[in-house]
Amino acid sequence: MIAVVCVLVRGYVNYTPDYVMHLKAMVRRHLPIEHSFICLTDQAVDCDRIVIDTPRGMYPWWAKIQLFNPRLFSANQMIMYLDLDVLVVDSLMPIASADTFTLVPHAGRFKGKGALKTVPRYNSSVMVWKVFAHPGHRTEPALFSVTDCSC
Repeated sequence: MIAVVCVLVRGYVNYTPDYVMHLKAMVRRHLPIEHSFICLTDQAVDCDRIVIDTPRGMYPWWAKIQLFNPRLFSANQMIMYLDLDVLVVDSLMPIASADTFTLVPHAGRFKGKGALKTVPRYNSSVMVWKVFAHPGHRTEPALFSVTDCSC
């Protein structure tokens, strides 16, 4: 089962828990496979959540780095991350079925010719990856629990 994850922290952009609920509804409509929806947050939201601290002394968007914290997710877990300002208008299956770390190309002009055409930059608004086990990876239950908050 894939975990669809977003991040909501107080700070730079005034996103509200409504953004989380709208994103969750879009995912429910456009991801027909079994999945969980989790918000990494420092706020009350009406979905499964993992509580994280607002980064102190850093810009709030750095909270996204917590997505790669090996203590948050189980080894071999597939993760799909979506920024809160992503609009899902079609099936998420093409990216959800990725079996390797995947980023969406940044909107922009392609460079090169023919088969060598590429977009030279990538965007971290949509990412998919598999959490790999490593020597320091947890094998016991998560240190952070996924909390069902009906606020």
